[in-house]
Amino acid sequence: ALSSDGRGSPEEVLAVNVAGTWNVLQACKEAGVGRVVAFSSVNALGNFGGHRPARYLPIADDYPPHPVTPYQLSKLLGEKACASYSDACGMTTICLRPVAVINNRWWARRRMFDAARRAEFGRIDYWAYVDLDDVCEATLLALEVDGVGHECLLLAADDTTVDVPTEDLLAEWYPDTPWQGPDRQAWFAENPYRTVVDCSRAKAVLGWQPRRRTK
Repeated sequence: ALSSDGRGSPEEVLAVNVAGTWNVLQACKEAGVGRVVAFSSVNALGNFGGHRPARYLPIADDYPPHPVTPYQLSKLLGEKACASYSDACGMTTICLRPVAVINNRWWARRRMFDAARRAEFGRIDYWAYVDLDDVCEATLLALEVDGVGHECLLLAADDTTVDVPTEDLLAEWYPDTPWQGPDRQAWFAENPYRTVVDCSRAKAVLGWQPRRRTK
């Protein structure tokens, strides 16, 4: 796949990511493969990367997508292709939607930047992240879980990248974004640094729990 809009022209991004996903699904169907674990992205929702802010918070898997770039659109269409094959031939398709995936190099460099800089830099992705090891764990679980037809599952750590309470970050950067769904006070009661990306579906379906945290 091409991993961002900058990796190719719009035509190339759509051709590689959408047609490529379709080719894999069709080959699996012809070979009798019963399960596909596909890497989508949180970008399928369209509200990350600073292109169009979220209509509300927190952001869960049922957020109505509004992709605005070729890459975002390609991720959403890849998910739709997976759903189509699940419907048509009973294939299990699980689309994982990680937020920004970080590795040990990121952890080593994190202290080089103060909280203010990380807050400003991370605002377009709502300060969300997920550790590479946690993504690998979700992948292994997705390969083995029973009773699944088609699922799209967000993957994010339980906290944020910034040593600032999330309510303070929202007050500064997203003061007018409405809060919809779960009780806001209860959301932050046990963890004031809690992410605004709701991964409860991945936790319920896969039995997944992110282990690496910044705080």
